[in-house]
Amino acid sequence: MRPSRWCAPSPLDVQTEQNGVDQKAKQAEAKHAQDLAYLRTLILRYMELEDQHEAIFPVIATFFGFTEQEVAKLAQAQQAHAQRNSVWGRTLSAGTFLLGVAQEAAHEVSAANHNRAGAGGGAGAS
Repeated sequence: MRPSRWCAPSPLDVQTEQNGVDQKAKQAEAKHAQDLAYLRTLILRYMELEDQHEAIFPVIATFFGFTEQEVAKLAQAQQAHAQRNSVWGRTLSAGTFLLGVAQEAAHEVSAANHNRAGAGGGAGAS
């Protein structure tokens, strides 16, 4: 019979391998903790500093690996929110509403003038 080529690893080899696995796990934990702290800081700054959203958003998008479609969708939602909630956005909304009301009123006045002109022209001809 031939002797087996495989032999059990020595306890020293097993301990060395286990130490390597433990060290990698500790490094992964440390990186995870560091990433979480970084993310926490980003989110806090994003929420505290509304005027810095444009500067902070790309960093958050990169951190999470957002796709171009996700970035575009979020940017569009941010713009819509800013327009609705800013003084300028509310002014534009009020202005658009008032413009619509003014156009409607002008249309009603025009229609009333047209009806009077039609009714007055027919009465004078009789």
